[in-house]
Parts: sequence; C-alpha cells; structure tokens
Amino acid sequence: MAPLINHRADPARPGPMYWTLAATLAEQIKAGQYQVDQQLPTEAELQKQFNVSRHTVRQALRELQEQGYVYTQQGVGTRVRAAQPAFRFVHGSESIEDLLQFSRATRMQLLAHEQVVLDQAMAAKLQALAGESWLQLTLLRYVRGESQPIGFLYIFLRPEFAGVVPLIDASEQAVFSLVEQHYGAMVAEMEQEITAVVATREVADLLRSDPAGHGLEVTRRYRDERGRLTQVSIGFYPAGRFVHHTKVQVQRGQAQGRTL
Repeated sequence: MAPLINHRADPARPGPMYWTLAATLAEQIKAGQYQVDQQLPTEAELQKQFNVSRHTVRQALRELQEQGYVYTQQGVGTRVRAAQPAFRFVHGSESIEDLLQFSRATRMQLLAHEQVVLDQAMAAKLQALAGESWLQLTLLRYVRGESQPIGFLYIFLRPEFAGVVPLIDASEQAVFSLVEQHYGAMVAEMEQEITAVVATREVADLLRSDPAGHGLEVTRRYRDERGRLTQVSIGFYPAGRFVHHTKVQVQRGQAQGRTL
C-alpha cells in the first residue's frame, strides 16, 4: 500500500481509450499548452480532434477532474484548475493488519474533542444506545509528507479510553491500536460501511475541496471480544483523493448450482 500519484495519466500505461485521451490532455496541461483558468476545447471539438466518441471525451474529462487538473462549470465548460495533479491515496483492507498499515502511511491531526450524549439519530448511526456518553474526536487525516488532507473524521470512543487522546497527533498507530495497547480492549471484529455522500461546506473548507463535491463516507465500527462496541470512526474522503481497494479470493467447490 502506497500513495498513488497520477496513476492513470501515464501515456505508456495500457488501458481504455479515455485513459489515453486523459493522459494526452494532462501532458498538454503540464506542458503549458493550456494555462490555469483557461477553457479547454468543447466536447465536440475534442471529439473531432482526437477522432473518438463523445462518451470517451466525457470519461476523459471526468478522469482529469478527479485527478485535480480541471473543473467543470454548468453552461461554461471545462477549465484548467492546476498544472500539477492532485495525489490519490490507495487503501486496501483485507485484514486488521491492512488497517495498521494504513495508519502507518498516514497521520492524524486532532482538531477538537468533547464528551457528547448520543441522541437517537447518532445512536442509530453508531449502533449504540441513545443517552450514552461518548468521546467525540474531530480530526483530519494526511498522507505522511503531504500538506493537503485526504480526509475528515469523527472518531467516537468510550469515555474510559480518554487517556489515548493526547497521544494521537504524535503516534503512528491507529487509534484502536492505542486503545488495545493502553487498555487491553482487543479488537475482535471491525464492520465497515462505504457510502457516496456530498460534503458539507464546513468539511469542504477544512479539506480545501469542492464545496459541492462528492466523496466517500467510510464508517467503521470496532467491537471487542465480548461484542462490546469500543470505537466508531466516520470519515469523509473527497472524490479523487482516496481509492478503496478490496480483493476477494473466490473458492469454488464441486457442488453445482452455487450462487455467488
């Protein structure tokens, strides 16, 4: 697992036609053929220039937008946002060890923390009980060595784990790992949900991202060996900055008619 920069804008990399077109346009932008804030040719002009379909042009422009090269305004067209691409971070999770690697490759900045009493809506989100008191931490996540955050998070901890809060900024460990180390509450199960959402303006401002931009909301619930909920994280990752990768090994038996 490692940061993935400009993965699809490599002209030598084989792939669909829109990858090739996106790579060509990216090279033209980096070479200064199109300046920042300059409008790109229309879809019809690009279609004619490169002898490709309109679908290919649209896919290529979407790819450039996800990488941070361009932005699109309704009724105006596509303009250059930056001559250098935004980075992407690829995260694969097949085990707890993968989550630990993710934590070692990133760092957390604690913005605020407070003790909260869960209302019905938040209790349902966490799968906890309404009226319970939890610690709510507000954080930004960065790839180590990068200055632009890749995600915004709320982490909810049981109040008895408050001692790990001052350790988060300087630690290379995941928060659940700190809890295990200092309190012995070992994680036995992690449940994850990924949902497409739109950022609030406040979160977009913190992430320096498009205020109307889509992204992934990643919710993770951690339970100990007794099945007790010990931690919940709710993170938002803007489109183009984070890729979640999962690989599934399929083992097929000899039984016929099995449905996967």
